[in-house]
Amino acid sequence: MNFYAKNPRLRQAPKRYAQCFRSKIMNYRVIITFLISAIVLSACDFSDGKLIVENRTSDSLAFIILNESNYYPTSDTDTISNATRIQDSALLNSIVKYNPRIESKGGIHFVSAKSSKNLWTFNTTWEYLVESSPNKTLEILFIPAEYMISGKYKWKELYQKRLFDRKSIKKEELEKSDWKVTYSE
Repeated sequence: MNFYAKNPRLRQAPKRYAQCFRSKIMNYRVIITFLISAIVLSACDFSDGKLIVENRTSDSLAFIILNESNYYPTSDTDTISNATRIQDSALLNSIVKYNPRIESKGGIHFVSAKSSKNLWTFNTTWEYLVESSPNKTLEILFIPAEYMISGKYKWKELYQKRLFDRKSIKKEELEKSDWKVTYSE
């Protein structure tokens, strides 16, 4: 006869032990999952998403933030020191043609009419980008979206004909507006 058959309380002992053992394993799994998640999340890049660009016009806009590191051809007159400078004449003579559905390709951002867009910067802050610029300002070029998607203009023409509005905003103004830049007609 089986040892456990004589005593009914002892027959349940292995089941209780197994249940206790399973619950301890589950607790360890939860703890290990939490620790791994914390390590992975702490290794992620820092990002800052407080800058908002609001378009109050009845037309869609393209805009370039000159403080960002971008990959578009720039004019010789730009004074922002940390922007990637591509003054190759072949690029300046290239036709400007962007698809607004492909977001921020080459540093070109699009915002629809009567809407706003939240912008993110990674591994730095918007404050640092403003503080590190020569004039301590956020520099933005606002361009009608049709100029950027039509394929009618070259970069050089956009700069020479000044087919954009340039806005320079000091850090104090950005802080007062809660980092919201508004473009209106």
